[in-house]
Amino acid sequence: MAFDSLEPFGDERADLRIAQLSALVANAWSGEGDRPLGVLDFMPFLHEGPVGQTAETQGAILKSIGETMRKDD
Repeated sequence: MAFDSLEPFGDERADLRIAQLSALVANAWSGEGDRPLGVLDFMPFLHEGPVGQTAETQGAILKSIGETMRKDD
């Protein structure tokens, strides 16, 4: 427990690492004028109240990614 308090390598640290990667990827795929996303946007336990995307927003994002990938072929 003492080592973990000095060097936290558990689930919370893993959540932070994946949140950093998720923010990087999301911002790379964002459109011009979109709000830049930060690490905290991908760590839901740090938010108070409901946060997230609607099913419609998620569908629009996936559609946009698909259209972009077709253009690159």
